[in-house]
Amino acid sequence: MDQEPGELLLALPAYQQNLIKELLNGSEDYLGAADNWLSTKPANTAGFGGAPNSPVLFREVLLDEIEKYLCGRKYQEDRKRMGSTTKVALGAMSHAIGASLGVAGAYILPVVVLLIMSFGKVPLNAFCEMRKKIREQRAE
Repeated sequence: MDQEPGELLLALPAYQQNLIKELLNGSEDYLGAADNWLSTKPANTAGFGGAPNSPVLFREVLLDEIEKYLCGRKYQEDRKRMGSTTKVALGAMSHAIGASLGVAGAYILPVVVLLIMSFGKVPLNAFCEMRKKIREQRAE
């Protein structure tokens, strides 16, 4: 998580990098771009989950799963197999989370990258603490 956003984009195939750059359109609205990615669909088909706010809800589910992956609350075996390069690590994370949620890892990989880009250069321990506080606030 200590990489610049542009470096994270390089872990994606070129066509996905180009699509994300178009979605960002020069901004740093990574969450908005993630929502747009999840909203993208062929003509005359239902959106993701079928409901109007499904992309935002699914983004929140993905954030929870990324937290579980990075902070060790789940996916321990998958994390052991995580590669040393950014590309392999992000692919392994997307595959594991996708398998858990019943979604193709390749489909959520760009969203995972965008969500991690939205964290900025926050140290992992700080990220885990922040997400813990968010979970506690939701429970209240």
